[in-house]
Amino acid sequence: MNHKLLVFILLSLLLLSCAAHFHRIDPSKIQYTNTNSIEGLNFSYRYNVLQEFNNNRYASKESRGLVKLVGVKITNTSGRDIIIRDDLQFMQNDYPVEIISSKIMRNFIQQNSTIYLLYLLLSPLQLYVQDGHEIKTFPIGLIIGPSLAFFNIAGAHSANVNMEKNINDFDILSKTVKDGDTVYGFLCIQSSSYDPLGIKMK
Repeated sequence: MNHKLLVFILLSLLLLSCAAHFHRIDPSKIQYTNTNSIEGLNFSYRYNVLQEFNNNRYASKESRGLVKLVGVKITNTSGRDIIIRDDLQFMQNDYPVEIISSKIMRNFIQQNSTIYLLYLLLSPLQLYVQDGHEIKTFPIGLIIGPSLAFFNIAGAHSANVNMEKNINDFDILSKTVKDGDTVYGFLCIQSSSYDPLGIKMK
């Protein structure tokens, strides 16, 4: 195998690293630090929940991009049930927040699995073993290259699916807050800033 090609492959692999797992986030376990109240509703939220739960691969894309995954806690003491999608408006700097779906969120921050196809560059790798006066060649690259590519692509895809499912499972807009109850969830917003959030009644 050409030495220059081997050096290129090794450097590429060092830069790539392996596909990252997604660590499931439970919004009720988040430490909320931002709280405001309006008309009997206590609204708490937290940015950077991906990083807080060690999903650093996703968090780095979120911080560089135009979307934010926000942990949300709402306690209702208004004397009536609140249907979040119908009754509340989420605000940022006194302007309505642009809410996006979990699918759009995933498209922004998901792992790019196709980059792991570069592992196929290992396919020409040969192992040379001297047996007496004879040198035998084993095409170990045909095993190592495709195997690494397959397992990393499958791992990245699985992590992306789990991330989207986690967000869907705790979609705050799908919830109703009964009087006296507290609900937790996620809000996906299109924003490049970490400016303060709030709510108002529609």
